[in-house]
Amino acid sequence: MNKKFDCQVGGVFPLVDRESVSDIDLVKQAFVVCKALRSEEYSYEKFLVEYELLKSMVVNDLKARREAGFPDDLSYLEEGSDMCSRAYQTYIWARFNVDMCKLSEDEFLQKISEMSVNLDSKDKYKVSCLINAYSDILSLLKKKYIYFEGIEVIENYIFDWNLILDDH
Repeated sequence: MNKKFDCQVGGVFPLVDRESVSDIDLVKQAFVVCKALRSEEYSYEKFLVEYELLKSMVVNDLKARREAGFPDDLSYLEEGSDMCSRAYQTYIWARFNVDMCKLSEDEFLQKISEMSVNLDSKDKYKVSCLINAYSDILSLLKKKYIYFEGIEVIENYIFDWNLILDDH
């Protein structure tokens, strides 16, 4: 039997059969946004430039998907593991962090405290995810502000949750 046919029947396909160049471009930009948020070498303004580029790419991709007859329900992107889904998920993650940094101090402190409400402190995975979320927010806050009360609060939350994680 033809080796190529064997692979395709077995579910093994080359990248070009499953992904488009635009998906690869989306993923590359998603990586840039992640690096820009987490790396100290990017300023808040440079991060926003990269974020806005990813946002416009995602918006254009969603528009093309609608025109191609894809469903309006985006859960397939929120739960998917293909390149486009991962880029979309990164955009949602970045948008959340940007939105958190737009809040007033009081709104921010309220939102941060709500994030841990009803969190099972014995669930290591969920605690670890919360710490990662707090750390990402903190990275962006430090880029944006010289002083913001929420920075110290979130640093304390990260410290406290790490202690809980270490105790398990």
